[in-house]
Amino acid sequence: MFRACIRKRFWIKYKCIDMDSPMSNVNIPRKYTLGGTKVEFPYSLKPYPSQLTCMSKAVTGARLGQNCLLESPTGSGKTMAMLCSLLAWQKQFREEAEQAAKEECARKMQELIEKENIRAAQIIQQAENPKQTTENTAEIDAHIPPSKAIDEIKKPTVAKNRMSHLDNWSDDEDDLEIISSSFDCDKGDSDDDFKSPKKKHMKKIGSEKSTPQSVKKQPAKIPKVKLVNDADSAEEESCDIPRRARVPKIFFATRTHKQIAQVVDELKRTPYGNAKMTILSSREHSCIKWLEEPFKNKTEMCKALLETRGQDDDQNRKGIQKKPGCAYKNNLAKYHIGQLMEAMELNEEPWDIEELVTGGRKFGICPYFAARDLMMSADIIFCPYNYIVDPLIRKSMNINLSDNIILFDEAHNIEDAFRESNSFTFTTKELEEAVKNCDLGTIISSRKTACAKLKESLCIFGNWMNGTSSKLRLEDSGSRERTFTFSGSQFANEIEVAGFDEKQFDLFMSSAEAVFSDEGGNSSAGRAQAEDDDDENKESHELKIGEDPKAVGKKEIEDMFKASPQLKTMVDGLKLVMTRVFSENLSNRNDYNVVLFETASKFYKEGPSEGGWQGKSALDVQVYLGLHIWCMNPAVGFSDFDQSRSVIVTSGTLSPMSSFQSELGAKFPHSLSTDHVISPSQVWVGSVACGPRGRAINGVYRNAVTIDYQDEVGLSILQICSVVPFGVLCFFPSYASLENVLKRWQMTGTWHKLTAMKDVIVEPRQVKDFADAMANFDDSIRRAESGRHQTQTGALLLAVCRGKVSEGIDFRDNHARAVITVSIPFPNVKDMNVKLKKQYNDKNQHRQLLPGNQWYEIQAFRAINQALGRCIRHKNDWGAIILLDDRFSPNSRATQSISKWAAKNLNYYDNWRDTFDSLTNFMKRMTENMGK
Repeated sequence: MFRACIRKRFWIKYKCIDMDSPMSNVNIPRKYTLGGTKVEFPYSLKPYPSQLTCMSKAVTGARLGQNCLLESPTGSGKTMAMLCSLLAWQKQFREEAEQAAKEECARKMQELIEKENIRAAQIIQQAENPKQTTENTAEIDAHIPPSKAIDEIKKPTVAKNRMSHLDNWSDDEDDLEIISSSFDCDKGDSDDDFKSPKKKHMKKIGSEKSTPQSVKKQPAKIPKVKLVNDADSAEEESCDIPRRARVPKIFFATRTHKQIAQVVDELKRTPYGNAKMTILSSREHSCIKWLEEPFKNKTEMCKALLETRGQDDDQNRKGIQKKPGCAYKNNLAKYHIGQLMEAMELNEEPWDIEELVTGGRKFGICPYFAARDLMMSADIIFCPYNYIVDPLIRKSMNINLSDNIILFDEAHNIEDAFRESNSFTFTTKELEEAVKNCDLGTIISSRKTACAKLKESLCIFGNWMNGTSSKLRLEDSGSRERTFTFSGSQFANEIEVAGFDEKQFDLFMSSAEAVFSDEGGNSSAGRAQAEDDDDENKESHELKIGEDPKAVGKKEIEDMFKASPQLKTMVDGLKLVMTRVFSENLSNRNDYNVVLFETASKFYKEGPSEGGWQGKSALDVQVYLGLHIWCMNPAVGFSDFDQSRSVIVTSGTLSPMSSFQSELGAKFPHSLSTDHVISPSQVWVGSVACGPRGRAINGVYRNAVTIDYQDEVGLSILQICSVVPFGVLCFFPSYASLENVLKRWQMTGTWHKLTAMKDVIVEPRQVKDFADAMANFDDSIRRAESGRHQTQTGALLLAVCRGKVSEGIDFRDNHARAVITVSIPFPNVKDMNVKLKKQYNDKNQHRQLLPGNQWYEIQAFRAINQALGRCIRHKNDWGAIILLDDRFSPNSRATQSISKWAAKNLNYYDNWRDTFDSLTNFMKRMTENMGK
């Protein structure tokens, strides 16, 4: 009777939901079995067929340890699909690993007990009948090694204690990690992800002596944790009990920090919002210390603070040196990171970097290093993908790729990213600055020999560049600077003759290691150990009886030497590229091109002016030599990912996908290209061959600089804006072409007419001005929506393909009711890097690379497709796509190169009146439907 009166209730994420309530199904996820994995999907979102297919491919790739190449249009929900599928697979992997560990432990314990029982029976039999034990003993000893038989009998309590772990196995993940550590028998294969923190890091946040004032206000209760001491570890090294398999981490890499915030918002909507996470970001986004002079940025300031030692007044009077580093970073080292996250209330659901920064200010700890410390326990790690692609950044962030899942989102230009991150450019001026720092090290550093050897290696490069400068010439009539190009093999041979051979390379590497040996180690344990070492050696700086004060002062001077940022940049860059050049089989040499070039630096001479006044005199120019060491083959960098469990590459613009596989030099067994989720009635796609005055619109270079072309484009955009409400995006091939038409429009009055109709905003070149421009655009759209505009109907954003607007910005709904592309954004054909890449592809057709010209064209159309993707952002969105160029004619290569979903809806217009009437009718129909 009592039970009949009780309603069924379910607890979802700690919230009790009444099943009889009309809202009872809101938080119950939809469940699907895909690729052998049970995947949960938000109940409020019914997955599209394309999402189900993407999820199936992703979990299959993760399960089999294979790569995936997934193309799905922007707005088709691929981010949600990737999060749900990969976190579901990871959860299932963990559960299966835990179950396997339990079963294996139980089996081992049972074997041990059986051996003990057999041995006990033997002893009893010996006691009862000593004469009949010889044969039985031989049989029993065949099962039990003689050296272990007595020891196993002597330790029955060990087996009993281990069995008690199995009897009390907890479903709580934290308890599982602790139990797993107690069963850790293989010391050589340690798993940092499941180690318990050391006791000295488990201080309570409410501690009066060591806790900042801001932390005292909200003390966090620290749970009891079973720690494993050295004796336990030594005992367990000799046992056979297995440990739980390591659970692969998920690195979710996307292009920008802004996109990371969008992905985190998606994670909050999934049933996997309780997954442990962290966000790796730059110091500019996460440092809470005010920028101080003379530093140019927070990165420079942070590194300087961590490398220098200072004295405050009290410490100076006592003769005690102050601990190195930033106070916020030092505070972080005092506490266990898990307890800090709990105190900041960021341990139960996904958080963004702004929330971590707010918590850092509140508790006086460094958000930048806190996020890095969270990597150890995180299930999923979000970061810009240069953190994964760039070997130098990857090393500095302590990112381990081995057996983990790497997902690159919006990865249409990942090939270029791999090439750029494995290239290096420097000038003789920068080389001279690095050499000067080495000279200083040979005088005041305790590592004089290493500094001298490092200087020797750097001077080899400088001498070779100066000696080879006689080869510089204008390589073609369009060149503006003198250059000379070497193949990778030619460069390697010449630099070896100059003295930088394999022996010198090894010397360079060891010297660099010695000079920078005190840099690194940013983990909590490393920082805490450094502090403990300081505490133990405080008196080492004090003058002892009989000690020479000059010797003490000399030692302090030697310890003050720090490598300059210029030296570190130079050494890191050369280590990277020369390691590739001197690889074991020398196979990478032909994947590089090296260009020696001249560059000029302008500066003012200091001294008296012509009138005799002290000040800046005439402008002077100094010429330096420079060296581009360019990687032509992205597979050189992608080879670092061979040890990853699975690499998943996603974007809306990957076609042709065969080029990705050949360029990256890897197999992608699971590939997919899906259609868009919208209906054809929601989008208007038109190729416009002529403008309002009937003149052809063809954006090849010889036409783009003419006033007729610029006027026709201006009038076309003006009439389009007259019928399109709210936001319009217009993309030009380059900043130069955009600036040219703006000058012309201001002369003809087109600019004045545009500004009267729309609030016109131009994408700025400088990153620092971009946020203000986007805020102005957003304000204009909101004013138009509210009807507060008197004459303007919204905003026109003039942007550049491959720029900041074309990638990573979510222009949904009224922010982009039309997207216009002007011309086709081919790369600069005179760019030396582009020319060499085309030549490299033509020479390596045996690797199934695209021919140089085809590679060149694809770069343009991927940029076009990325810009077109700004228009439709979700299944209910609508808008118009206008291609202002007659090269998008029926069956042309240009038309075949745009995204499938756009090409399928494309209409070709060779008459402006037809274009305008069709676009007007579409806008009128969709606006009326929007009002309903």
